[in-house]
Amino acid sequence: MQVIEVPLASQPYQVLIGGGVRHELARVLAERCPAAQQVWIITQQPVVDAGWLEGIDTGLETHRFVVGEGEEAKSLETLGAIASAMAQANCSRRDVVVGFGGGIATDLAGFLAASYHRGISLITVPTTLL
Repeated sequence: MQVIEVPLASQPYQVLIGGGVRHELARVLAERCPAAQQVWIITQQPVVDAGWLEGIDTGLETHRFVVGEGEEAKSLETLGAIASAMAQANCSRRDVVVGFGGGIATDLAGFLAASYHRGISLITVPTTLL
């Protein structure tokens, strides 16, 4: 596994690269979001079907929200459905959203994390990076 440090003045972070790095999610969550109690994984069916989420352990209560395919999935209706489910589950500002998949899943997760409770933690696990 390769670790790249991104030294932003406001909030530095790491990019982890390597085969199987998705299985580091529980460690990363414990390290970066120690107060989190819930994890919301935003993904798409092809990612699930390809087995990317098999064996993933977050170490926390985990909710999976599978969104539609295509740019039309990036809608206020989709965001509203996820945010509503989060509110019903008492998701708080200390919890975390994980975008797991390609651009649609990570874009939705990013917007949701930025807007829910005026911003909660976000982790992306891109599956189509390379």
